[in-house]
Amino acid sequence: MVPTRERFEEFIALEKTVMSSIPTFHPWYNDVVEKYETHGTSHHDFKVHLKNGKMVLFQIQITDYGNKKSGYCRYHDVRLDLISSFDPFTEEGRAKYHDFSWRWKTLKNVNELEDFDKLCKVSKWGKLKTCDAEIFIFCVAKMSGRGTNKKIEKIHLINIFDNEKLKENCDYFVNTYGVKINHKQKEPWGSAFVPVDESDLVLNSCSINDKDTFLQCVGRKTCP
Repeated sequence: MVPTRERFEEFIALEKTVMSSIPTFHPWYNDVVEKYETHGTSHHDFKVHLKNGKMVLFQIQITDYGNKKSGYCRYHDVRLDLISSFDPFTEEGRAKYHDFSWRWKTLKNVNELEDFDKLCKVSKWGKLKTCDAEIFIFCVAKMSGRGTNKKIEKIHLINIFDNEKLKENCDYFVNTYGVKINHKQKEPWGSAFVPVDESDLVLNSCSINDKDTFLQCVGRKTCP
């Protein structure tokens, strides 16, 4: 198993690649951003300094491009991180939400999610609930390597979202698309995400595509 510190440094390196690539997909970005600094916490990744003297917090999520059988290439969805850690071994939880092979059932709505939380003991909620950043960056990239050797070969897209709007619509996303449980093996915890179609109108209403919309997200909270 790769040590936690090495995994952290690996993720930071990948996230920095994404940060430096944002202007390629959003040319207006350089008109407002001066620089950024790593500010990795359990709730956000970067503190970004703007040319107007203000600061804003960023959260990065990188999704593998995949292929015609899996990943973004097949499904064209924005996978919003909902549960970072839950107990996958409770008898009641497995009896109700596991099909007794290697797959978990999809949670259909908010009511099932609440019940799942009680039975499977969610110990840490994901970015869609806990992230305190104003800006959420969703990146789709072709990846290579494993562990500390993992690299980004090509970035296919970078979307910028108003994170507060994403969080406000959490129940809508869950009720519309359900919650997919990751089918992990040989790990002591489970995790889950919401696969939102990239063409969803509510999701697109959370998008940031110009500097004026971006600046509207600034100043909502005091950056630590």
